[in-house]
Amino acid sequence: LYIEAIRTVQPHGPYQLGGWSLGGVIAYEMARRLREAGEAVDLLALIDAHVHGLTKPAQEATHLDSEARARLAFAHATATAFGQELSVSDEALAQDDDAMLGHLLEEGLRVRILDAQSGPAQLRALFNVFRANLFAHEKYVPQPYDGTA
Repeated sequence: LYIEAIRTVQPHGPYQLGGWSLGGVIAYEMARRLREAGEAVDLLALIDAHVHGLTKPAQEATHLDSEARARLAFAHATATAFGQELSVSDEALAQDDDAMLGHLLEEGLRVRILDAQSGPAQLRALFNVFRANLFAHEKYVPQPYDGTA
């Protein structure tokens, strides 16, 4: 999808790609596929990109199932983005998505990282995208890249 979008602007290389965090992993895979298709990639810049299988999970999250880990990661990512600490208990994480998102919404309003116009539907949409990205990232197994980064 991203490669198709880039090619609408620039049909052929050389390309310069970069990304931060998951964006770096995506840029890596794009560069790999472009090189595989015979395109030139002059620059591949990866900033704080990692593959889940190569790093240890946070010790406190190892006892959680994948859905609860996604909830915890979303809560921490939301708080970190705004430089705040959120209180999220294991009990809140063990709840279903709607209950956890309700708790997160209350906490976000309390520490003022969310405003009164933020609602459950908005938070749900963000969480769904976050969870899909997280699970895709966890399953990704990088293949060799024949270019330079």
